[in-house]
Amino acid sequence: MKPFIFWSLPLSLWIALSTVPAWATALAEIQQRGHLVVGVKDNLPPLGYRDTTGAFQGFEIDLAKRFAKALFQSEQAIVFKPLRNVQRLTAVASGEVDMAIAGITLTENRQRMVSFSEPYYRSGTGLLSTHSQWSSLQGLYRQTIAVLAPSVTLAYLKPRLPKATLVGVKSYREAQSRLDNAQVQAIAGDQVVLSHLAQQNARYFFYPTALTVQPLAIALPKGVQHDSLQQWVNRHLRDWKAEGWLENQRQRWRLP
Repeated sequence: MKPFIFWSLPLSLWIALSTVPAWATALAEIQQRGHLVVGVKDNLPPLGYRDTTGAFQGFEIDLAKRFAKALFQSEQAIVFKPLRNVQRLTAVASGEVDMAIAGITLTENRQRMVSFSEPYYRSGTGLLSTHSQWSSLQGLYRQTIAVLAPSVTLAYLKPRLPKATLVGVKSYREAQSRLDNAQVQAIAGDQVVLSHLAQQNARYFFYPTALTVQPLAIALPKGVQHDSLQQWVNRHLRDWKAEGWLENQRQRWRLP
């Protein structure tokens, strides 16, 4: 009988077996490095932004720091990498960041590119206007509304307000400028963003709607080698929810 040699295995199986030891090392490699690298927003208060000193602040920033403390016993063991919306998933998929906590809505399409944690917050659609009569769907039936395009909000509004004029805008800053100049009667969009704008300006009226419910979740790399990281993240999210920390943070940052 010829002695069994490992090289006689099919090439595909040899490759798979040779990579098994690496499958469990994603979380260990982060630990060995000594710090987390987290993709965040630095222009989306109150989720993630820079204060007047340039320091990172916000609900998601505090969440990222808590992960660093859980892993390294120090909130300082973290590197924040600001990401634009178009960069958030590619930065995770390419390994540029360990995770992204950056106002990312969990959707089926996005799950094809990255993995996700369990949701840490559920947002929805909101309306912002300069007059109380325009801060509800009924009041906006024949009005002009600014909506980020493309966005899921646009698709939801069309059948609900068939007589309204929906104006696509590229950013909330553009939408706010149009509202302030009376070019539109309201802005429809993420209730976290619009609620924060209303808190900063007494001229605005904010109205949360029930058009959509959008779970925000942490984007994580795909692959078996990253399962331990995903499980670790989910375990801590469940613990922090059970102990009330996530709810306390929501109230602290005045999220709707």
